[in-house]
Amino acid sequence: MMINKNLFILAITGIAFTSCIGNSGNDATPVLSIQTAPVVQPLTFNKPRKLAWATVKPVAIKPSVTRLDWEKLPEQAFDTSGFRPFKYPVQETKFDYAALPAKSLDINKLPSRPLIFKSYVLPPPKLVKGAKPELKNGNLYLLGVSDDESVSGTEVTRLLRDKDGFLWMACTYGLYRFDGENLLNFFILPG
Repeated sequence: MMINKNLFILAITGIAFTSCIGNSGNDATPVLSIQTAPVVQPLTFNKPRKLAWATVKPVAIKPSVTRLDWEKLPEQAFDTSGFRPFKYPVQETKFDYAALPAKSLDINKLPSRPLIFKSYVLPPPKLVKGAKPELKNGNLYLLGVSDDESVSGTEVTRLLRDKDGFLWMACTYGLYRFDGENLLNFFILPG
């Protein structure tokens, strides 16, 4: 039975192969056909007809208004900061859209209060000698920043390279600027 199946598959393959060669007699080379360009015909339209508006019967239109149920819309938690999982579970806050007023919003009637800004003058930066950034276990640390062992291995939480090529490192205890050789401390947060 297995031999018959193999012979059948071989016969079908042989027929398909010989039909692909073409009808050129005993010549085994395939025939190349030159395709002609497609025929281009202009579009023809029927003559326009005028609509007799007097014969059109008016029909009353009843619009169907349905309220959108916001509770049934699909929702999915999305973190835009590099597609990392959330540190804490997402808390959902219910908002009643039906309680919103139907009139337009007047921005001038919203309660507001002025913003109060505090300005600080930072002391001049201090050169930190012997400190170097080092990568450990996938995290960047500043080693030798302080004589105090608790501050010595501060973890870098944010990095920024400015247009001048300086690398700014925000750490747990302060802000540092690294130029490849020197590390400048701009301020130290109390620990």
